Amino acid sequence: MIRTFKTTVLAATATLCLGAPSALAQDAPDPRAIADRLVDEWEGLESFEAFMTARATGMLAMQLKPFEGEVVFGRSPAHWRFKASGTIDGAQGLGDGRVDLSRDTLGKFVWLDHQTLQRLESPKLPGILGPYRVYFMSEYVFEFDSITEFASGNLTHKGTAEVGGELCDILESRVSDNDRRQFFIARSDGLPRRMIGIVPIAGTFDITFENLDVIDNADASDFVLNIPEGYTEPGNIGRPNRLDPDRQVFLQNPPNWQLPTGTGGQVALDELEDKAVLLNFFGTWSGPSREAIPMVEDIAQVFARQHGDGVKVFGLAVRERDGGAPIRYFEENNLSYDLLLEADDVARDYKITTFPSFVILGRDGRIVDIIQGYDEDLTKERVLNAMTRAIIRQQRRE
Repeated sequence: MIRTFKTTVLAATATLCLGAPSALAQDAPDPRAIADRLVDEWEGLESFEAFMTARATGMLAMQLKPFEGEVVFGRSPAHWRFKASGTIDGAQGLGDGRVDLSRDTLGKFVWLDHQTLQRLESPKLPGILGPYRVYFMSEYVFEFDSITEFASGNLTHKGTAEVGGELCDILESRVSDNDRRQFFIARSDGLPRRMIGIVPIAGTFDITFENLDVIDNADASDFVLNIPEGYTEPGNIGRPNRLDPDRQVFLQNPPNWQLPTGTGGQVALDELEDKAVLLNFFGTWSGPSREAIPMVEDIAQVFARQHGDGVKVFGLAVRERDGGAPIRYFEENNLSYDLLLEADDVARDYKITTFPSFVILGRDGRIVDIIQGYDEDLTKERVLNAMTRAIIRQQRRE
């Protein structure tokens, strides 16, 4: 049975700046004991409902638009299922910004299109809702999986603060001098009420839960959207779900390759561990490929300035009759990113059929996105969104 939510305004006592404890802290508690309790409570949590606010700054704000609304989250074997009803500020294609979206145990998305008054569903949502309608929730939920890892790190107690009327201990874990996370953990139940992250260059994210209520026996009805009167149901849309077991293995462990560079060297994929990587499959013979080159150059220069050697951009030449044509093209256009030659077998292994195409790999070595084709209005935004997600992924662990 669907519960009635309580919504409140974000408590003024929950500060907006990272690491600003209140004067409520007296004796510094043991951060390890707080973290151990957090892990125990979190791992035992099956479902909860809350009023959620989420926002981001910097490059992260390109894909994580501010959200405010009522949410229900629940564990399933493969992922967190959820239902969200609220507003997204500044999202394209959303009209008045209302969003009603759910994801079930099998990974199927259901949402309401408030402009056409339709209930729609699909196993996958590549661009159907516009980038922010899906990314805002899937990327915020990604942080749930980092809680146990956070709690096992080197922790510092930063004081206390109130969030939505709950007195919370603030624990901070530093991944590096500039990359850090803070969790505001309620003393009443040991569960997080706020999560803040600072990611170098990429920006910050800030997630708050108010009126958090644990659901002990959640069932499927807790994750079903209420369909307003007058909405039609045209049925399933979108392409069939391609995330079959073989494809999941492919995305998590993409085939390795080694290719010659335009300057006589060699580059192998397994040498790029802990780097975010953009592969642009192109041909000098392809008009759309040539049209996309300035976009790729712009992206390469932006990430080179911001991340240096932490991000690599490669142009992979495909189906070239004249092996020297890509080298001359790069020289004539003064392109700053690296050229790789004879990439036909790699394109086949990655099932690339359209040129140009773009493959983005995260720092963990997994594929973040595959974008086939080029649209001057849409492709750059999608590549930037995928690259941002690639950068914030954790390094792959052996």
